[in-house]
Amino acid sequence: MARKYRKYLLNFLFILLFAIVAIYFSIKDEYSEIVDLITNINQYSILIVFVISLIPFIIEGYILQLLSKIYKKDFNVKQGIQNAFIGGFFSGITPLASGGQFAQVFHLAECGLSTTASINILLMDFLVYQSTLVVYTSIVLFFKYAEYVLRVSSIFSLAIIGFIINIVVIGILFLAAKSSRAQLFVTDTVLKIFSKLKLIKNYESQKLAFEQKVVQFRTELKTLLDNKKVLISTLLLMTLRLTISFCIPFLCLKLLDRTVDISIIDCICVTAFITLITAFIPIPGASGGSEGTYVLLYSSFVTKALASSSMLIWRFATYYFILVVGAVAFIWSKRKVKK
Repeated sequence: MARKYRKYLLNFLFILLFAIVAIYFSIKDEYSEIVDLITNINQYSILIVFVISLIPFIIEGYILQLLSKIYKKDFNVKQGIQNAFIGGFFSGITPLASGGQFAQVFHLAECGLSTTASINILLMDFLVYQSTLVVYTSIVLFFKYAEYVLRVSSIFSLAIIGFIINIVVIGILFLAAKSSRAQLFVTDTVLKIFSKLKLIKNYESQKLAFEQKVVQFRTELKTLLDNKKVLISTLLLMTLRLTISFCIPFLCLKLLDRTVDISIIDCICVTAFITLITAFIPIPGASGGSEGTYVLLYSSFVTKALASSSMLIWRFATYYFILVVGAVAFIWSKRKVKK
């Protein structure tokens, strides 16, 4: 147990280190201007940003409740919201958000769901999230590609790579779930090529793991399709969740400068690209990468001082504040279990 907490502490120290370095390089050239911008904001206005940053997790809690009620009819919204914040906390302190779902499985089990049901719920949540994000970013790219490839050409290619990876992941899973021929192609061709290129170890175990995931994916896809009301509700809620999350930088910019010339649509699009780019940064919370990517992208629309100032508010509200709330939710859940 002590070793596990030591690992989390080290992760947190890495987060702080990378964040401090990224913030330093983001604000060092416009330090005095950034201080002036932030100190002139109404403190109650900043509180609004922090409150709004909670809403995506509350919506995620409703999504988890809808999915959990397929297996446990008395699963309530409060448990779903608590699970969402616990997932946010552990995703934020582990590389590639790898610890979030493990913690959520344990919490769902504490709420009376079996481990199998808990895993299935989170798999369905992943399906809904990944599908919504792919559709969302596809629309963004369709309407904004020509403009953004000129505005932010230096980093836009990373967003395209992130988009392609998301498309490939969800596409392979859907194809393998629907077609046994596609499943055989992945296991007997793709994985063998990866094995020969030394990209994966132990071909047989990886093949078995993929086959098991496809079977589970196929089962949960059928469960979702059989519960059309739940499917439609979760897709709409996930779209709302992403939209609110992507709108937060717009609010930060407007708090700093009401006359700033950037539309809410542009903010939604840019923040969607930040999500695509930073999803594969292996540092806990994508620290360093998130801050740097934000400033690089938004500096194409507003001054660097304004981009850096809004980044500080956005990052503290949507990441560090969520870590605190998630930690409180986790501690509270453990106290209830002990009682």
